[in-house]
Amino acid sequence: MQIARLQTMKESDQLRKEAAEDTSDNDQRDVGYLRKIERALKAEKFEEVYLPKLREKYTITGNYMKWTIETHDGIIVFYPKANSLYHKKYKIWIKPGLRWIIKNI
Repeated sequence: MQIARLQTMKESDQLRKEAAEDTSDNDQRDVGYLRKIERALKAEKFEEVYLPKLREKYTITGNYMKWTIETHDGIIVFYPKANSLYHKKYKIWIKPGLRWIIKNI
């Protein structure tokens, strides 16, 4: 029963649990955990809120780390953890990518 619960646990929750169990007195490690948790939350928010809306309009392929969106303006590759977007037609990087997606798509 506990194994099934751990499989459904989000990455940000797992990282929080790891950070709480880590008893070492290392500030740099704590900052690293915070950054990992922040990136995981960005990816989870994109998957839960924006991805279903985008799938209604466009063809989307990818996984947790990278999403490829085929739009009328070309192919866009979005990296939710880094909040970066690469527009293949214009060959440019856009950051913050999620704001650009909300504004232009």
